[in-house]
Amino acid sequence: PPSVLSSILRLSSDEIELLSSRICRIQTGAMRFDISFRKRLLTEFPRTRIFLHYGLSEAMRVTFFELNANVKKIHTEGSASKNVIIKVFDDDGEALPNNIEGLIGVKGDNLCLGYLDEKLWQSHLKNGYFVTSDRGLLDDDGFLIFKGRADDVINANGVLVHPDEIEQKILKHWPGLNCSVLGVQDPKKIKDTIIILAIEG
Repeated sequence: PPSVLSSILRLSSDEIELLSSRICRIQTGAMRFDISFRKRLLTEFPRTRIFLHYGLSEAMRVTFFELNANVKKIHTEGSASKNVIIKVFDDDGEALPNNIEGLIGVKGDNLCLGYLDEKLWQSHLKNGYFVTSDRGLLDDDGFLIFKGRADDVINANGVLVHPDEIEQKILKHWPGLNCSVLGVQDPKKIKDTIIILAIEG
């Protein structure tokens, strides 16, 4: 999990060097890792094979890839795992072409059998695909680019803003800053939503 890797990266350079010489492989959990964090892992553990995956409770390891072998795709979650198909859908359940953002849909051997609430389960299915509450897109090589949770997207007067994207841009300028971006209803009703940056003091 990110908390374990973050703790490791806070060790001294000598301690990290010792670990780096002994750790052959790292596989991260399904929680998403910021790009700057991924780059730091590659720098600090140059001899270690680092594996990432995207998944959810209903479908584990939707993607799986080795970061070291796909550095040019460091901004992605990888391509579909074996026997898994990923499609991206619009809000009406229509499949979207590559490079267009929508809801991530998953079909394959890794999909769970359903929910105890069958009606709720069926409401997530579209032509055999489990349509998640995650937003993303597929690039031309079939690599998944995660954009954020659909329920976290901020609608700023018709413009969809992803908190993760803002946080990543902030962290490029102030690495290590503990911050969070969120949207709240505009109390003055001038805009649909206003964007708040919360910084841990």
